[in-house]
Amino acid sequence: MKTLLRLLFAAAFAGAAAVSTHAASIGVNFGSPALGFAGEIGPMASAGVVPQTNWMDVTNSAMTNLTLTDSTGAATTAQLTYADGMGFPTLQIASLVAGGDELLNNSYLWLGGAAPQLTINGVPYATYNVILYISSVLPGRTHEVTVDGTTYYGLTPNSLDAGYVDGNSGTPYTYTQAVGTNSGSATTNANYYLFTDLTAGSFTISLATPNDVLQVSAFQIVDAVPEPTTATLLMGGMCALAAWRWRRRK
Repeated sequence: MKTLLRLLFAAAFAGAAAVSTHAASIGVNFGSPALGFAGEIGPMASAGVVPQTNWMDVTNSAMTNLTLTDSTGAATTAQLTYADGMGFPTLQIASLVAGGDELLNNSYLWLGGAAPQLTINGVPYATYNVILYISSVLPGRTHEVTVDGTTYYGLTPNSLDAGYVDGNSGTPYTYTQAVGTNSGSATTNANYYLFTDLTAGSFTISLATPNDVLQVSAFQIVDAVPEPTTATLLMGGMCALAAWRWRRRK
């Protein structure tokens, strides 16, 4: 019995170790290439609601079937298409930006048009979450974001206030999720939109606003994997059940 239990616990720990504490992800940063401004985040900085490195900097006002790289820097099957870009404003000059999250949210793609969209094909994950980041220096601007039939509404913060792109490394960046389901319940100071458990091989991010333009800083596609604690508990339960059944046979 001791030998069996040792084998079961070894298998449990091996299985738990196989579950990564950081899910695989794809991160796209819309970054201004303007000299003296910190719009591009680069491969080393860690940022995001789900922290990752190797964010892919995109600086084109329109793109068709751009191959996306993941958090390891490797090319994936995912491709990005969008139009209606009107430029890449930045919030702060480079010397006043502190940390990866400020870099990520310091610049944004200005999207015009009646109904701008970002379309992603060839998602490499069976089940995944999508996170869209919004920045603005004009507080209270309404953003309506729809993915896979789900829509959330948010009101932008002033992204130069304390706790945002404030140039202070001692002030953690403030992320607030948009959870309003209509314009009357739009979330105040919302700067990211989360859509969970998507399974289609492609998806479209549709945006709308009663204001003149939309401001998209970045987006992530995050592989939806079990949390390490969940996997560990599951495997521990399986081990206990196997041991109980072995004892009953004895």
